[in-house]
Amino acid sequence: MRFLVLIGVLAIQVSCARLEQQTPEPQIASCVDGRVAVLPGPTSEPLIQTTEGRFIAVGEDASELTRLESGEVEVCGEITRVSPIGRIDLLSYRVVRMNGVPAWSGVLIAKAQTIYLQTEDDRLPLSGPTDSLVPLVGGKVWVSGERVAEGVRLSSFGLIRAP
Repeated sequence: MRFLVLIGVLAIQVSCARLEQQTPEPQIASCVDGRVAVLPGPTSEPLIQTTEGRFIAVGEDASELTRLESGEVEVCGEITRVSPIGRIDLLSYRVVRMNGVPAWSGVLIAKAQTIYLQTEDDRLPLSGPTDSLVPLVGGKVWVSGERVAEGVRLSSFGLIRAP
């Protein structure tokens, strides 16, 4: 009888130890910098690779990150660390670099003869070859280029969300 009780206690201890290993750390609201990768498969989940680990981004705007593959971003949200891949419940993100060039994201606005990128905290006039942006006005894009006194001198861009 004692033998069966001992085996039962050991089984419970092993089960608890396994649960402790799989229990994620508490969620922490923070921002991390990383590079965007897209996990293959039917859902194409965005994976943020950081110096602190890898995190699958989830939430309302997470699908937008799949349009930024290989780009450098700052993502903010509730982070749950689980080995080997954690999770970030995305609250916001900011594009930092695309193809190694400084970049910004926002909604395109056209006023008079100028196209602007409306970011979360600024309205940047865009200069350079902007004719290709006209059909995208109202949509969310990323632009990369050189920051100059009058805004951003455009070198490349990509669509994040259609107008």
